[in-house]
Amino acid sequence: MASDAERTVLRRARPAFVLSGLIALVLAALTVLPLVLFAELARDLIDGADRDRLVRLASVGAGVLVIGVAAGAILLTLLHFYDQYFAAALRRTILDKLVRLPLAWFLSLRRIRLRTLVHDDVNALHYLVTHAVVDVVVTVVTPLAMLGYLFTVNWTLTLVLLIPVGGYLGAMMVLAFRDQSRLTEMLEWDRRLPEVTEEYIRAQPVSRIYGDDAVVDLPGELSQMSRFLKTWQSGTLGSKAILLQLNRPMTAMVLVVVVGTGLIVTGWMSAAAIVPFLILGTSFGDRILAASYAPNGLREGRDAAARLDRFLATEELARAARPVELPPADRPAVLTLQNVVVTTGEVGGLDHVSLACVPGGVTAIVGSVDGGREALAAVAARWRDPDAGAVLLDGSDVRDYDESELRRQVGVLHRSVRVVPGTVADNLAVSRPEATRAEIAEAARGAHLTELIDRLPDGFDTVVVPDRLSAGARQRLALARVLLADPRLLILDEAVTAADPDSTWEVREGISRLVAGRTVLVLAEQLRPVVRADLIVVLADGRIVEQGSHAELMAVDGEYARRYRSEMGELA
Repeated sequence: MASDAERTVLRRARPAFVLSGLIALVLAALTVLPLVLFAELARDLIDGADRDRLVRLASVGAGVLVIGVAAGAILLTLLHFYDQYFAAALRRTILDKLVRLPLAWFLSLRRIRLRTLVHDDVNALHYLVTHAVVDVVVTVVTPLAMLGYLFTVNWTLTLVLLIPVGGYLGAMMVLAFRDQSRLTEMLEWDRRLPEVTEEYIRAQPVSRIYGDDAVVDLPGELSQMSRFLKTWQSGTLGSKAILLQLNRPMTAMVLVVVVGTGLIVTGWMSAAAIVPFLILGTSFGDRILAASYAPNGLREGRDAAARLDRFLATEELARAARPVELPPADRPAVLTLQNVVVTTGEVGGLDHVSLACVPGGVTAIVGSVDGGREALAAVAARWRDPDAGAVLLDGSDVRDYDESELRRQVGVLHRSVRVVPGTVADNLAVSRPEATRAEIAEAARGAHLTELIDRLPDGFDTVVVPDRLSAGARQRLALARVLLADPRLLILDEAVTAADPDSTWEVREGISRLVAGRTVLVLAEQLRPVVRADLIVVLADGRIVEQGSHAELMAVDGEYARRYRSEMGELA
């Protein structure tokens, strides 16, 4: 397993952080130095210094100011270019990780969380990579440098200048401690509300019939959050108003003028010495405030990086160091499960299942959805790896094959058919992008799609509108994809046969053509469609309770026979 240092998404950005931090130190000096020079210029002007010194100070101050602005712009431009490279490389890493993750990971993750992970979190790193180090260094070093300079001018007035700043920081700490529980609640709202909104949108067909709160009460959730925010804001309004007054430049100026005048009158400070405080001191509070804001962006970026680190550390499908060569495609696949265990954390796993599917024949897996049927199909298709045991294809563990080669020989007709953006031909060719137009047309004929395609304005070049495809059309599309891929092992979901009435015969006839000569694994909850299977396996609670042909299982008069008679009785 990779070490934490190797896994962190920020590892490759560390040289950029160090370099930008060192440059930021120089930028902080270039930010303060012109102000100091101009303050000295004003003091010398009051004290009647010679013209050459005044011109020299003004020239150096202007030059340093220009150099500082130019250096800051160049650094920011370079960091933005680097951020583009960094984000592109990170997205490639995420994409590679996604294709290596088991399907079970995707099924356990909400879409809104997946979008946050692969899009929002990558974008959140922009501030961390491009601005954070520079902002933190400049906003921390600049006020400290200003403070050091002002101490050399008059330490008494400098300490007075720190009074409102200290009061502001102390009050902010008290307010943050007092509002800690509310901040936690606000973070929970930020996490919960997008998920509730997505659920509300998806539930509209039900909500329109039974009311908005039938599935999720989004209006109620929004009202509750609004009341929470109103209560929170009204309770802190007075404290925030005082805090703003403490940190205003006018507050600092009044202190400088009042206290500075007193120091001048009493002889503790020269009249010219008040000028640096009027130039630098009035903005001192704002710079301290900016320093308090910078860590917020830094924290958000670090949180996003931590989430991405956890994602990249997720256990993935194992890669074969030396992939085994798959047998020729002209032979039916030999699929065997050896003592397979799948732990899902809930119902639906497998408990030490051993099974030899019929090569070139149909093996039907019957039982409820939570009995382990889906888990068996998942390990057979290598959508996930078993927690224990092995799945063998032609005598070798499926983990020993190259995954891309393995997927070319395993076809799955799933109940969910994904339509991709593009033309009809593009959608048919997703299973074999290199297929010729003639091969695509042949697969369409085998799936009884030709008549439908001929009615389209541009035939195979017609752009698909997903919402306008019927369930039967989607299933025939999936069927054509598998025909085009020509797999040796076919995993067939029973739901594929549940098409709309106009397409039932076409789908079933196409499937009959597809299964010929292939090793087929059929998932079924109803028994009537699989009575002609070569082997019927009955799963319950993740274990095989019966297996055999239809006649053999009826003769045993066990669970299968009981369910079959019950099903036939319901149809009678």
